[in-house]
Amino acid sequence: MTAVPGMRWLLRIFVFASLALPLRAAEAAPTLFRIFLTDGSDVVSYGEYARVGDDVIFSMAVGQAGDEPRLQLVTLPALKVDWKRTDRYGDAARADHYASTRGDEDFAQLSDEVARVLNDIALSTDRPRALALAQQAHDVLAKWPLEHYHYRESEVRDILAIIDSAIAGLRGEPVSRFDLALVATSEDLPRDSPKEMPPPAGQVAQLCMWPA
Repeated sequence: MTAVPGMRWLLRIFVFASLALPLRAAEAAPTLFRIFLTDGSDVVSYGEYARVGDDVIFSMAVGQAGDEPRLQLVTLPALKVDWKRTDRYGDAARADHYASTRGDEDFAQLSDEVARVLNDIALSTDRPRALALAQQAHDVLAKWPLEHYHYRESEVRDILAIIDSAIAGLRGEPVSRFDLALVATSEDLPRDSPKEMPPPAGQVAQLCMWPA
């Protein structure tokens, strides 16, 4: 019984590359979200904010209780928020939080699964089954960046190219004539540099400047 040709070297390349994946265990720090106001200033939400009807509700640090901030629930009219900047910053903050917490673990799980699929393809003598496995892997990889805050997207595209090469080989098509990496690419998320929690007095004073 002969395995699908051309797959063992792809598997070796992928496994070798996977050995270099860094794994880190970081404590999850609270995510700080900047809410940009229409006058050009901003306030910082300790954790996620919520838009409820015509209002935005968020937790503001107004002091310190030991090692933890003392929080006050604040309601702000949604019309006072620059939503374009606020949403853009929120996307970047969530991506940073994901990268520092679950990103590496999820990517390692993805890599292990792809390695298993490549191994199954390499050992398979059933070309239609091997092609179906490769196509399933392609579909998972194509959606992964969008579902995981675009984390390590360029590396996912590299893995996808390996899978696409396998699909081309299984179909008996030259890679140069095969459509590689159908994953939707994206530019890096535009970011306003994250900042640390500002002094509570400054935030309260900023909100007090707004008319009711």
